[in-house]
Amino acid sequence: MEAYRETRVLDRPAALVRAALDDDARFHADADGDTTPESEGTRGDGAGTVDSDRDSTESARASTSRWVARRGPYRTTAELDAAAGDLRVTVALPGEYGPGAVVLLLAVAVALALGAPAWTFLPALWAGVVLTLLPVAHLLVGPLPDPSGVRTVDRGLTAVTLAPYAATALALFGTLRGTLAPPVAAASVAVLAAVGAGAYLLAGTGRRVTALDVPLSGLLAPLVAATNLVVAGALLRDAASPEIALALVAALAASLGGLFPAYCHVALRRFRAARLTPVARRYRALAAVGYGALTLVLAGSVVFGVRAVVAGGPVPFVPSRAALRSVLGSDLAVAGFSLLLVAPLAWLAVGWLVHLGGSVGGRWAALARSEPLQAIGAAPGDGAADRGDPLPVPVRVVPTDRPLVRPVAVAGLWCGVLVGRPVVATLEPGELRAVVAHEAHHLEGRDLTAAAVATLAGLGFGGRNALLAFYDYAAAERAADERAARTVGAGVTVRALRRLEALQSRGVGPTVADAAGDSSCGAWASTRRLRTAWQVLRAPYDLFFGRVLLDAAHRSVDERIRYLSDIDDSS
Repeated sequence: MEAYRETRVLDRPAALVRAALDDDARFHADADGDTTPESEGTRGDGAGTVDSDRDSTESARASTSRWVARRGPYRTTAELDAAAGDLRVTVALPGEYGPGAVVLLLAVAVALALGAPAWTFLPALWAGVVLTLLPVAHLLVGPLPDPSGVRTVDRGLTAVTLAPYAATALALFGTLRGTLAPPVAAASVAVLAAVGAGAYLLAGTGRRVTALDVPLSGLLAPLVAATNLVVAGALLRDAASPEIALALVAALAASLGGLFPAYCHVALRRFRAARLTPVARRYRALAAVGYGALTLVLAGSVVFGVRAVVAGGPVPFVPSRAALRSVLGSDLAVAGFSLLLVAPLAWLAVGWLVHLGGSVGGRWAALARSEPLQAIGAAPGDGAADRGDPLPVPVRVVPTDRPLVRPVAVAGLWCGVLVGRPVVATLEPGELRAVVAHEAHHLEGRDLTAAAVATLAGLGFGGRNALLAFYDYAAAERAADERAARTVGAGVTVRALRRLEALQSRGVGPTVADAAGDSSCGAWASTRRLRTAWQVLRAPYDLFFGRVLLDAAHRSVDERIRYLSDIDDSS
Protein backbone atom coordinates (compact mmCIF):
# COMPACT_ATOMS: atom_id res chain seq x y z
CA MET A 1 0.00 0.00 0.00
CA GLU A 2 1.53 3.28 -1.13
CA ALA A 3 2.12 5.64 1.78
CA TYR A 4 4.56 8.24 0.43
CA ARG A 5 5.65 9.62 -2.92
CA GLU A 6 8.03 12.26 -4.18
CA THR A 7 9.29 13.62 -7.49
CA ARG A 8 12.84 14.76 -8.12
CA VAL A 9 14.10 16.79 -11.07
CA LEU A 10 17.41 15.82 -12.67
CA ASP A 11 20.09 18.51 -12.59
CA ARG A 12 22.64 16.30 -14.33
CA PRO A 13 22.55 13.86 -17.29
CA ALA A 14 20.22 10.92 -16.76
CA ALA A 15 22.99 8.47 -17.64
CA LEU A 16 25.02 9.58 -14.60
CA VAL A 17 22.02 9.25 -12.29
CA ARG A 18 21.26 5.81 -13.75
CA ALA A 19 24.85 4.71 -13.18
CA ALA A 20 24.73 5.94 -9.58
CA LEU A 21 21.58 3.93 -8.88
CA ASP A 22 23.03 0.87 -10.60
CA ASP A 23 26.05 1.11 -8.29
CA ASP A 24 23.90 1.57 -5.17
CA ALA A 25 24.04 -1.76 -3.34
CA ARG A 26 20.68 -1.12 -1.68
CA PHE A 27 18.81 -1.21 -4.99
CA HIS A 28 18.35 -3.81 -7.69
CA ALA A 29 16.90 -3.31 -11.14
CA ASP A 30 13.25 -4.24 -11.35
CA ALA A 31 12.32 -6.85 -13.90
CA ASP A 32 9.52 -4.56 -15.03
CA GLY A 33 11.77 -1.52 -14.98
CA ASP A 34 12.09 -1.21 -18.75
CA THR A 35 8.68 0.04 -19.70
CA THR A 36 8.76 -1.08 -23.31
CA PRO A 37 5.32 -1.00 -24.92
CA GLU A 38 4.59 -3.70 -27.40
CA SER A 39 4.88 -2.25 -30.88
CA GLU A 40 2.40 -3.61 -33.36
CA GLY A 41 4.76 -2.73 -36.18
CA THR A 42 7.23 -5.42 -35.18
CA ARG A 43 4.98 -7.93 -36.87
CA GLY A 44 4.89 -5.94 -40.10
CA ASP A 45 6.23 -6.96 -43.46
CA GLY A 46 8.91 -4.35 -44.08
CA ALA A 47 12.35 -4.65 -42.57
CA GLY A 48 12.50 -0.87 -42.35
CA THR A 49 9.40 -0.87 -40.16
CA VAL A 50 10.91 -3.57 -37.96
CA ASP A 51 14.13 -1.60 -37.59
CA SER A 52 12.22 1.60 -36.88
CA ASP A 53 10.11 -0.08 -34.23
CA ARG A 54 13.19 -1.72 -32.74
CA ASP A 55 14.83 1.69 -32.50
CA SER A 56 11.77 3.15 -30.77
CA THR A 57 11.68 0.15 -28.45
CA GLU A 58 15.34 0.59 -27.56
CA SER A 59 14.72 4.30 -27.03
CA ALA A 60 11.85 3.59 -24.64
CA ARG A 61 13.94 1.02 -22.81
CA ALA A 62 16.79 3.50 -22.46
CA SER A 63 14.57 6.37 -21.31
CA THR A 64 12.80 4.63 -18.43
CA SER A 65 14.39 2.49 -15.72
CA ARG A 66 13.12 1.22 -12.39
CA TRP A 67 14.88 0.05 -9.23
CA VAL A 68 13.45 -1.56 -6.12
CA ALA A 69 14.76 -1.82 -2.56
CA ARG A 70 13.28 -3.61 0.44
CA ARG A 71 14.16 -2.86 4.03
CA GLY A 72 12.00 -3.86 6.94
CA PRO A 73 8.36 -3.08 6.15
CA TYR A 74 9.22 -0.65 3.34
CA ARG A 75 9.31 -1.30 -0.39
CA THR A 76 10.92 1.65 -2.15
CA THR A 77 10.58 2.03 -5.91
CA ALA A 78 12.62 4.53 -7.90
CA GLU A 79 11.62 5.15 -11.50
CA LEU A 80 13.90 7.24 -13.70
CA ASP A 81 12.31 8.85 -16.75
CA ALA A 82 15.11 10.28 -18.86
CA ALA A 83 12.70 11.78 -21.38
CA ALA A 84 10.80 13.73 -18.72
CA GLY A 85 14.00 14.43 -16.76
CA ASP A 86 12.70 13.31 -13.39
CA LEU A 87 13.07 10.58 -10.79
CA ARG A 88 9.85 9.39 -9.15
CA VAL A 89 10.12 7.65 -5.77
CA THR A 90 7.30 5.80 -4.02
CA VAL A 91 7.33 4.00 -0.67
CA ALA A 92 4.84 1.23 0.01
CA LEU A 93 3.96 -0.40 3.31
CA PRO A 94 2.46 -3.88 3.73
CA GLY A 95 -1.13 -4.21 2.55
CA GLU A 96 -2.32 -4.68 6.12
CA TYR A 97 -1.31 -1.11 7.04
CA GLY A 98 -4.43 0.61 5.67
CA PRO A 99 -7.05 -1.80 7.07
CA GLY A 100 -5.20 -1.92 10.41
CA ALA A 101 -5.20 1.87 10.70
CA VAL A 102 -8.93 2.06 9.93
CA VAL A 103 -9.72 -0.71 12.44
CA LEU A 104 -7.71 1.13 15.11
CA LEU A 105 -9.61 4.35 14.45
CA LEU A 106 -12.98 2.59 14.66
CA ALA A 107 -11.98 0.74 17.84
CA VAL A 108 -10.96 3.98 19.59
CA ALA A 109 -14.19 5.69 18.49
CA VAL A 110 -16.29 2.81 19.83
CA ALA A 111 -14.35 2.80 23.13
CA LEU A 112 -15.02 6.52 23.54
CA ALA A 113 -18.71 6.01 22.85
CA LEU A 114 -18.91 3.21 25.42
CA GLY A 115 -17.06 5.23 28.07
CA ALA A 116 -14.10 2.87 28.49
CA PRO A 117 -11.69 3.62 31.38
CA ALA A 118 -8.66 5.81 30.70
CA TRP A 119 -6.01 3.10 31.00
CA THR A 120 -7.51 1.07 28.16
CA PHE A 121 -6.64 3.82 25.64
CA LEU A 122 -2.89 3.75 26.18
CA PRO A 123 -2.24 0.66 24.01
CA ALA A 124 -4.25 2.33 21.25
CA LEU A 125 -2.28 5.54 21.78
CA TRP A 126 1.00 3.68 21.50
CA ALA A 127 -0.17 1.79 18.38
CA GLY A 128 -1.40 5.03 16.82
CA VAL A 129 1.97 6.71 17.37
CA VAL A 130 3.77 3.80 15.71
CA LEU A 131 1.42 3.67 12.72
CA THR A 132 1.53 7.45 12.34
CA LEU A 133 5.32 7.58 12.26
CA LEU A 134 5.86 4.57 9.99
CA PRO A 135 5.34 6.48 6.71
CA VAL A 136 7.77 9.20 7.81
CA ALA A 137 10.36 6.92 9.41
CA HIS A 138 11.53 5.64 6.02
CA LEU A 139 13.22 9.00 5.53
CA LEU A 140 15.57 7.93 8.31
CA VAL A 141 15.97 4.20 7.78
CA GLY A 142 15.51 4.34 4.00
CA PRO A 143 16.54 3.39 1.65
CA LEU A 144 15.76 6.34 -0.58
CA PRO A 145 17.85 6.96 -3.68
CA ASP A 146 20.16 9.87 -2.98
CA PRO A 147 22.39 10.30 -6.05
CA SER A 148 23.84 13.74 -6.58
CA GLY A 149 22.33 15.85 -9.31
CA VAL A 150 18.65 15.45 -8.33
CA ARG A 151 16.44 17.99 -6.62
CA THR A 152 13.18 17.17 -4.83
CA VAL A 153 10.32 19.30 -6.14
CA ASP A 154 7.27 17.51 -4.76
CA ARG A 155 6.64 15.12 -1.91
CA GLY A 156 3.68 14.01 0.13
CA LEU A 157 2.02 11.43 2.34
CA THR A 158 -1.07 9.66 1.07
CA ALA A 159 -4.50 9.95 2.66
CA VAL A 160 -4.24 6.53 4.32
CA THR A 161 -1.71 7.92 6.82
CA LEU A 162 -4.33 10.24 8.34
CA ALA A 163 -6.36 7.41 9.93
CA PRO A 164 -3.78 6.43 12.58
CA TYR A 165 -3.11 10.11 13.31
CA ALA A 166 -6.82 10.65 14.03
CA ALA A 167 -6.86 7.48 16.15
CA THR A 168 -3.90 8.82 18.17
CA ALA A 169 -5.68 12.10 18.92
CA LEU A 170 -8.88 10.33 19.97
CA ALA A 171 -6.98 7.86 22.15
CA LEU A 172 -5.22 10.75 23.87
CA PHE A 173 -8.59 12.37 24.56
CA GLY A 174 -9.86 9.10 26.01
CA THR A 175 -6.81 8.94 28.27
CA LEU A 176 -7.25 12.48 29.59
CA ARG A 177 -11.00 12.78 29.95
CA GLY A 178 -11.08 10.55 33.02
CA THR A 179 -8.80 12.95 34.88
CA LEU A 180 -9.45 16.37 33.38
CA ALA A 181 -12.74 18.09 32.75
CA PRO A 182 -13.99 17.29 29.22
CA PRO A 183 -13.52 20.87 27.93
CA VAL A 184 -9.97 21.00 29.31
CA ALA A 185 -9.14 17.58 27.90
CA ALA A 186 -10.59 18.56 24.50
CA ALA A 187 -8.61 21.83 24.48
CA SER A 188 -5.39 19.99 25.39
CA VAL A 189 -5.89 17.44 22.65
CA ALA A 190 -6.71 20.20 20.14
CA VAL A 191 -3.40 21.96 20.90
CA LEU A 192 -1.49 18.71 20.71
CA ALA A 193 -3.19 17.74 17.46
CA ALA A 194 -2.59 21.13 15.84
CA VAL A 195 1.11 21.29 16.71
CA GLY A 196 1.63 17.62 15.96
CA ALA A 197 -0.16 17.91 12.62
CA GLY A 198 2.06 20.81 11.62
CA ALA A 199 5.20 18.89 12.51
CA TYR A 200 3.85 15.75 10.83
CA LEU A 201 3.11 17.61 7.61
CA LEU A 202 6.47 19.37 7.70
CA ALA A 203 8.28 16.03 7.86
CA GLY A 204 6.27 14.15 5.29
CA THR A 205 4.71 16.48 2.74
CA GLY A 206 5.77 18.90 0.08
CA ARG A 207 4.09 22.01 1.46
CA ARG A 208 6.10 25.19 1.32
CA VAL A 209 8.40 25.76 4.29
CA THR A 210 8.68 29.04 6.18
CA ALA A 211 10.97 30.17 8.97
CA LEU A 212 8.02 29.87 11.37
CA ASP A 213 8.22 26.09 11.02
CA VAL A 214 11.32 26.22 13.24
CA PRO A 215 9.41 27.44 16.31
CA LEU A 216 6.68 24.94 15.41
CA SER A 217 9.30 22.22 15.74
CA GLY A 218 10.57 23.85 18.93
CA LEU A 219 7.16 23.36 20.54
CA LEU A 220 7.52 19.61 20.24
CA ALA A 221 9.94 19.31 23.17
CA PRO A 222 7.68 20.84 25.88
CA LEU A 223 4.65 19.36 24.12
CA VAL A 224 5.96 15.80 24.39
CA ALA A 225 7.07 16.34 27.97
CA ALA A 226 3.71 17.78 29.01
CA THR A 227 1.87 14.96 27.25
CA ASN A 228 3.97 12.31 28.96
CA LEU A 229 3.35 13.85 32.39
CA VAL A 230 -0.39 14.16 31.90
CA VAL A 231 -0.79 10.67 30.44
CA ALA A 232 1.29 9.18 33.25
CA GLY A 233 -0.80 10.94 35.86
CA ALA A 234 -4.06 9.92 34.23
CA LEU A 235 -3.11 6.25 34.05
CA LEU A 236 -1.43 5.92 37.43
CA ARG A 237 -4.25 7.63 39.26
CA ASP A 238 -6.84 4.85 39.00
CA ALA A 239 -4.89 2.03 37.40
CA ALA A 240 -5.92 -1.50 38.34
CA SER A 241 -2.32 -2.56 37.72
CA PRO A 242 0.14 0.32 38.32
CA GLU A 243 3.07 -1.79 37.12
CA ILE A 244 1.50 -2.39 33.70
CA ALA A 245 0.42 1.25 33.42
CA LEU A 246 3.91 2.42 34.31
CA ALA A 247 5.48 0.08 31.75
CA LEU A 248 3.16 1.36 29.01
CA VAL A 249 3.86 4.98 29.92
CA ALA A 250 7.60 4.30 29.95
CA ALA A 251 7.39 2.61 26.52
CA LEU A 252 5.50 5.58 25.09
CA ALA A 253 7.91 8.10 26.64
CA ALA A 254 10.96 6.18 25.41
CA SER A 255 9.53 5.98 21.90
CA LEU A 256 8.71 9.68 21.74
CA GLY A 257 12.01 10.65 23.36
CA GLY A 258 13.96 8.64 20.81
CA LEU A 259 11.89 9.86 17.90
CA PHE A 260 12.44 13.52 18.82
CA PRO A 261 16.03 13.68 17.43
CA ALA A 262 14.90 11.55 14.49
CA TYR A 263 12.17 14.06 13.67
CA CYS A 264 14.65 16.93 14.07
CA HIS A 265 16.90 15.21 11.54
CA VAL A 266 14.07 14.94 9.00
CA ALA A 267 12.99 18.54 9.57
CA LEU A 268 16.57 19.77 9.29
CA ARG A 269 16.90 18.11 5.89
CA ARG A 270 13.71 19.85 4.78
CA PHE A 271 14.96 23.28 5.87
CA ARG A 272 18.34 22.81 4.21
CA ALA A 273 16.86 21.62 0.93
CA ALA A 274 13.99 24.11 0.68
CA ARG A 275 13.99 27.80 0.02
CA LEU A 276 12.11 29.35 2.91
CA THR A 277 8.97 31.21 1.90
CA PRO A 278 8.94 34.78 3.31
CA VAL A 279 6.33 35.69 5.92
CA ALA A 280 4.82 39.18 6.22
CA ARG A 281 5.85 41.19 9.27
CA ARG A 282 2.34 41.41 10.73
CA TYR A 283 1.95 37.62 10.60
CA ARG A 284 5.35 37.14 12.21
CA ALA A 285 4.37 39.49 15.04
CA LEU A 286 1.07 37.70 15.57
CA ALA A 287 2.76 34.31 15.49
CA ALA A 288 5.40 35.50 17.97
CA VAL A 289 2.74 36.50 20.50
CA GLY A 290 0.92 33.18 20.14
CA TYR A 291 4.14 31.19 20.26
CA GLY A 292 5.33 32.94 23.40
CA ALA A 293 2.02 32.37 25.17
CA LEU A 294 1.84 28.70 24.18
CA THR A 295 5.46 28.09 25.11
CA LEU A 296 4.95 29.61 28.56
CA VAL A 297 1.86 27.45 29.10
CA LEU A 298 3.62 24.26 28.02
CA ALA A 299 6.88 25.01 29.84
CA GLY A 300 4.96 26.07 32.94
CA SER A 301 2.94 22.87 32.93
CA VAL A 302 6.14 20.83 32.66
CA VAL A 303 7.79 22.70 35.54
CA PHE A 304 4.61 22.38 37.58
CA GLY A 305 4.39 18.66 36.88
CA VAL A 306 8.04 17.90 37.62
CA ARG A 307 7.82 19.88 40.83
CA ALA A 308 4.77 17.90 41.86
CA VAL A 309 6.56 14.62 41.18
CA VAL A 310 9.67 15.65 43.13
CA ALA A 311 7.78 17.17 46.06
CA GLY A 312 4.96 14.64 46.07
CA GLY A 313 2.31 17.35 45.97
CA PRO A 314 -1.40 16.47 45.66
CA VAL A 315 -1.84 17.36 41.98
CA PRO A 316 -4.69 15.29 40.49
CA PHE A 317 -3.28 14.87 36.99
CA VAL A 318 0.43 14.32 37.84
CA PRO A 319 1.83 11.15 39.43
CA SER A 320 3.17 12.04 42.85
CA ARG A 321 6.61 10.99 44.03
CA ALA A 322 5.03 8.80 46.67
CA ALA A 323 2.92 7.00 44.07
CA LEU A 324 5.92 6.45 41.83
CA ARG A 325 8.04 5.19 44.73
CA SER A 326 5.39 2.62 45.56
CA VAL A 327 5.79 1.19 42.06
CA LEU A 328 9.46 1.87 41.26
CA GLY A 329 10.85 1.32 44.73
CA SER A 330 13.53 4.02 45.03
CA ASP A 331 14.17 7.72 44.59
CA LEU A 332 16.78 6.98 41.94
CA ALA A 333 14.22 5.09 39.87
CA VAL A 334 11.76 7.97 40.30
CA ALA A 335 14.40 10.42 39.05
CA GLY A 336 15.18 8.22 36.04
CA PHE A 337 11.51 7.83 35.18
CA SER A 338 10.92 11.59 35.49
CA LEU A 339 13.90 12.28 33.23
CA LEU A 340 12.49 9.85 30.68
CA LEU A 341 9.20 11.74 30.65
CA VAL A 342 10.93 15.05 29.86
CA ALA A 343 13.72 13.59 27.66
CA PRO A 344 13.14 15.97 24.69
CA LEU A 345 13.76 18.94 26.98
CA ALA A 346 17.11 17.40 27.89
CA TRP A 347 18.13 17.55 24.22
CA LEU A 348 17.35 21.27 24.20
CA ALA A 349 19.18 21.87 27.47
CA VAL A 350 22.34 20.14 26.24
CA GLY A 351 22.20 22.01 22.93
CA TRP A 352 21.74 25.33 24.73
CA LEU A 353 24.75 24.73 26.98
CA VAL A 354 26.95 23.65 24.05
CA HIS A 355 25.95 26.64 21.93
CA LEU A 356 26.27 29.14 24.76
CA GLY A 357 29.72 27.85 25.66
CA GLY A 358 30.85 27.73 22.06
CA SER A 359 29.45 31.19 21.30
CA VAL A 360 31.18 32.93 24.19
CA GLY A 361 34.35 30.84 24.11
CA GLY A 362 34.66 30.96 20.34
CA ARG A 363 34.44 34.73 20.19
CA TRP A 364 36.99 35.25 22.94
CA ALA A 365 39.38 32.68 21.46
CA ALA A 366 39.16 34.18 17.96
CA LEU A 367 39.61 37.69 19.31
CA ALA A 368 42.62 36.68 21.43
CA ARG A 369 44.39 35.07 18.45
CA SER A 370 43.69 37.93 16.04
CA GLU A 371 45.83 40.91 15.11
CA PRO A 372 44.73 44.38 13.98
CA LEU A 373 44.46 44.82 10.23
CA GLN A 374 47.08 47.21 8.91
CA ALA A 375 46.01 50.05 6.65
CA ILE A 376 44.78 48.83 3.28
CA GLY A 377 45.81 50.50 0.08
CA ALA A 378 43.68 52.18 -2.53
CA ALA A 379 42.84 50.66 -5.88
CA PRO A 380 41.77 52.71 -8.91
CA GLY A 381 38.06 52.72 -9.53
CA ASP A 382 37.10 51.49 -6.08
CA GLY A 383 35.08 54.47 -5.00
CA ALA A 384 35.74 55.11 -1.32
CA ALA A 385 39.08 53.34 -1.58
CA ASP A 386 40.34 56.05 -3.93
CA ARG A 387 39.64 58.66 -1.29
CA GLY A 388 41.38 56.65 1.42
CA ASP A 389 38.32 56.66 3.69
CA PRO A 390 38.89 54.72 6.90
CA LEU A 391 37.05 51.48 7.52
CA PRO A 392 33.74 52.03 9.35
CA VAL A 393 34.63 49.60 12.17
CA PRO A 394 37.86 48.04 13.48
CA VAL A 395 39.02 44.90 11.69
CA ARG A 396 41.20 42.14 13.11
CA VAL A 397 42.75 39.23 11.19
CA VAL A 398 42.44 35.71 12.60
CA PRO A 399 45.28 33.28 11.72
CA THR A 400 43.08 30.67 10.09
CA ASP A 401 42.88 29.21 6.60
CA ARG A 402 39.10 29.52 6.59
CA PRO A 403 37.49 32.46 4.75
CA LEU A 404 36.15 33.73 8.05
CA VAL A 405 34.03 36.89 8.13
CA ARG A 406 32.31 37.49 11.46
CA PRO A 407 30.94 40.63 13.14
CA VAL A 408 31.70 40.55 16.86
CA ALA A 409 30.57 42.68 19.78
CA VAL A 410 32.11 41.45 23.04
CA ALA A 411 30.11 42.82 25.96
CA GLY A 412 30.89 46.40 24.97
CA LEU A 413 34.65 45.79 25.25
CA TRP A 414 35.31 45.49 21.51
CA CYS A 415 33.10 45.90 18.47
CA GLY A 416 34.36 45.10 15.01
CA VAL A 417 34.84 42.46 12.32
CA LEU A 418 37.04 39.37 12.41
CA VAL A 419 38.32 38.12 9.05
CA GLY A 420 40.44 35.14 8.08
CA ARG A 421 43.78 35.43 6.32
CA PRO A 422 42.44 34.12 2.96
CA VAL A 423 39.95 36.99 2.87
CA VAL A 424 42.63 39.65 3.34
CA ALA A 425 45.02 37.95 0.92
CA THR A 426 42.43 37.47 -1.85
CA LEU A 427 40.18 40.53 -1.84
CA GLU A 428 41.17 43.85 -3.35
CA PRO A 429 41.01 46.90 -1.05
CA GLY A 430 37.65 48.05 -2.35
CA GLU A 431 36.23 44.56 -2.12
CA LEU A 432 37.40 44.26 1.47
CA ARG A 433 35.70 47.59 2.20
CA ALA A 434 32.48 46.16 0.79
CA VAL A 435 32.70 43.14 3.09
CA VAL A 436 33.42 45.31 6.13
CA ALA A 437 30.58 47.68 5.24
CA HIS A 438 28.21 44.73 5.02
CA GLU A 439 29.20 43.50 8.47
CA ALA A 440 29.20 47.04 9.89
CA HIS A 441 25.51 47.24 9.05
CA HIS A 442 24.90 44.16 11.19
CA LEU A 443 26.88 45.73 14.03
CA GLU A 444 25.06 49.05 13.86
CA GLY A 445 21.64 47.42 13.59
CA ARG A 446 19.82 45.07 15.93
CA ASP A 447 21.04 41.86 14.29
CA LEU A 448 23.68 40.92 16.86
CA THR A 449 21.45 42.02 19.73
CA ALA A 450 18.64 39.81 18.45
CA ALA A 451 21.04 36.87 18.15
CA ALA A 452 22.41 37.40 21.67
CA VAL A 453 18.96 37.69 23.25
CA ALA A 454 17.77 34.62 21.35
CA THR A 455 20.79 32.66 22.55
CA LEU A 456 20.24 33.55 26.20
CA ALA A 457 16.48 32.95 26.11
CA GLY A 458 16.68 29.94 23.80
CA LEU A 459 16.47 27.30 26.53
CA GLY A 460 13.07 28.44 27.74
CA PHE A 461 11.62 29.12 24.30
CA GLY A 462 12.58 26.11 22.21
CA GLY A 463 16.06 27.08 21.05
CA ARG A 464 17.79 30.12 19.61
CA ASN A 465 16.45 29.56 16.10
CA ALA A 466 12.90 29.29 17.38
CA LEU A 467 13.19 32.95 18.43
CA LEU A 468 15.29 34.14 15.48
CA ALA A 469 12.61 32.80 13.14
CA PHE A 470 10.50 35.83 14.07
CA TYR A 471 13.33 38.18 13.06
CA ASP A 472 13.56 38.80 9.31
CA TYR A 473 17.20 37.89 8.69
CA ALA A 474 16.70 37.83 4.92
CA ALA A 475 15.69 41.51 4.99
CA ALA A 476 18.68 42.30 7.20
CA GLU A 477 20.99 40.64 4.68
CA ARG A 478 19.51 42.62 1.80
CA ALA A 479 19.93 45.85 3.76
CA ALA A 480 23.55 44.96 4.52
CA ASP A 481 24.21 44.35 0.81
CA GLU A 482 22.65 47.72 0.04
CA ARG A 483 24.97 49.36 2.58
CA ALA A 484 27.99 47.78 0.90
CA ALA A 485 26.81 48.88 -2.56
CA ARG A 486 26.29 52.46 -1.37
CA THR A 487 29.73 52.49 0.22
CA VAL A 488 31.93 51.23 -2.62
CA GLY A 489 29.52 50.67 -5.51
CA ALA A 490 27.50 47.70 -6.74
CA GLY A 491 30.23 46.50 -9.10
CA VAL A 492 32.86 46.23 -6.37
CA THR A 493 30.37 44.50 -4.06
CA VAL A 494 29.58 41.97 -6.79
CA ARG A 495 33.28 41.21 -7.24
CA ALA A 496 33.64 40.73 -3.48
CA LEU A 497 30.75 38.27 -3.45
CA ARG A 498 32.27 36.31 -6.33
CA ARG A 499 35.68 36.11 -4.67
CA LEU A 500 34.19 34.97 -1.37
CA GLU A 501 32.16 32.36 -3.25
CA ALA A 502 35.37 31.10 -4.89
CA LEU A 503 37.07 30.87 -1.49
CA GLN A 504 34.17 28.92 -0.09
CA SER A 505 34.10 26.52 -3.05
CA ARG A 506 37.67 25.45 -2.28
CA GLY A 507 36.34 23.55 0.73
CA VAL A 508 38.08 25.56 3.41
CA GLY A 509 34.91 26.36 5.35
CA PRO A 510 31.79 28.53 5.23
CA THR A 511 32.10 32.15 4.21
CA VAL A 512 30.28 33.49 7.28
CA ALA A 513 31.20 31.41 10.31
CA ASP A 514 28.85 30.58 13.12
CA ALA A 515 30.02 31.30 16.62
CA ALA A 516 30.30 27.66 17.58
CA GLY A 517 31.35 26.42 14.16
CA ASP A 518 30.68 22.99 12.71
CA SER A 519 32.50 20.20 14.49
CA SER A 520 33.72 17.20 12.62
CA CYS A 521 32.04 13.92 13.33
CA GLY A 522 35.45 12.35 13.95
CA ALA A 523 37.34 9.42 12.61
CA TRP A 524 34.93 6.96 14.16
CA ALA A 525 32.21 7.98 11.71
CA SER A 526 33.92 6.39 8.72
CA THR A 527 30.94 4.35 7.62
CA ARG A 528 27.69 5.63 6.28
CA ARG A 529 25.66 4.15 9.12
CA LEU A 530 27.79 5.78 11.79
CA ARG A 531 27.69 9.13 10.00
CA THR A 532 23.90 8.93 9.82
CA ALA A 533 23.70 8.05 13.51
CA TRP A 534 25.90 11.04 14.37
CA GLN A 535 23.77 13.35 12.21
CA VAL A 536 20.60 12.16 13.95
CA LEU A 537 22.10 12.63 17.40
CA ARG A 538 23.22 16.18 16.71
CA ALA A 539 20.10 17.10 14.70
CA PRO A 540 18.33 18.84 17.65
CA TYR A 541 21.37 21.08 18.13
CA ASP A 542 21.67 21.86 14.41
CA LEU A 543 17.96 22.59 14.07
CA PHE A 544 17.49 24.77 17.13
CA PHE A 545 20.96 26.30 17.60
CA GLY A 546 22.83 25.79 14.31
CA ARG A 547 23.08 27.74 11.07
CA VAL A 548 19.86 26.62 9.40
CA LEU A 549 18.21 30.06 9.48
CA LEU A 550 21.44 31.97 8.77
CA ASP A 551 22.10 29.79 5.74
CA ALA A 552 18.56 30.36 4.51
CA ALA A 553 18.90 34.13 5.01
CA HIS A 554 22.08 34.21 2.92
CA ARG A 555 20.61 33.80 -0.53
CA SER A 556 22.65 32.43 -3.38
CA VAL A 557 25.35 34.68 -4.76
CA ASP A 558 23.57 34.88 -8.11
CA GLU A 559 20.38 36.07 -6.44
CA ARG A 560 22.24 38.65 -4.37
CA ILE A 561 23.98 39.90 -7.49
CA ARG A 562 20.67 40.24 -9.32
CA TYR A 563 19.32 42.24 -6.39
CA LEU A 564 22.36 44.53 -6.42
CA SER A 565 22.02 44.97 -10.17
CA ASP A 566 18.40 46.05 -9.75
CA ILE A 567 19.48 48.58 -7.13
CA ASP A 568 22.21 49.88 -9.45
CA ASP A 569 19.80 50.19 -12.36
CA SER A 570 17.17 51.99 -10.29
CA SER A 571 19.71 54.49 -9.02
